[in-house]
Amino acid sequence: MIGLGITSTNYASANNHTDTRFARYSTGDGGDSVTSPRSKTDLTSMYAYNDQSTLYVYLRPVGSYGGSTFYTNQVASGYTYLGVGSAKYISNYVRETVDANGKSKPSYSHAAFLISPGSHSKTWISFLWSPDSV
Repeated sequence: MIGLGITSTNYASANNHTDTRFARYSTGDGGDSVTSPRSKTDLTSMYAYNDQSTLYVYLRPVGSYGGSTFYTNQVASGYTYLGVGSAKYISNYVRETVDANGKSKPSYSHAAFLISPGSHSKTWISFLWSPDSV
């Protein structure tokens, strides 16, 4: 008699890693833009690929409870440079209950990127991003 045992192992995986396009014309007024918030389902890095912008951008992860209010405190250490044609996994503390210094913080259900154009001149910003990574 031969017994067959099937086991499964559950690995932590990113559930919301599908890329979404952010595209906007920057008027050069010096203001930042923000992506729409997307559900952040795990503790992985956020992802961005600057494939169609005319200039580099700076991205900063922000947290949200799903609405239009965004929180920057204790979510990321600052802005990340993303050159044209480059892709990056960007660490963040959106879902964590403690920040990089071990201080208690809120856990946000949604993530977005605050976007600062590489110049205060008129430019096209267009990149792919996801709140979770694989």
